[in-house]
Amino acid sequence: MLELAGHIIGTKKGSFNPAEYEDRYEAALTELVKAKIEGREPPKRKPKPEGKVVDLMEALRQSAKIGGKSGSGKPAASASSRRKKAS
Repeated sequence: MLELAGHIIGTKKGSFNPAEYEDRYEAALTELVKAKIEGREPPKRKPKPEGKVVDLMEALRQSAKIGGKSGSGKPAASASSRRKKAS
């Protein structure tokens, strides 16, 4: 386990150059404070794009309808009934 931990740390470690680091939180906070001091409206945040919401249960039902039927229109045998037949 120690070898694995050492390997993981070795692959993840890298060099850090503080000049390349951009603190977006500090920049946003500074802009907010400046806006309040100057009496202007604080900058608006960009709205997050709305992603497509998937109803997982409905997707599962659709998947079961499509994959659950054999070519003859009869439901496919369940895994438990296939195991019983194989025994």
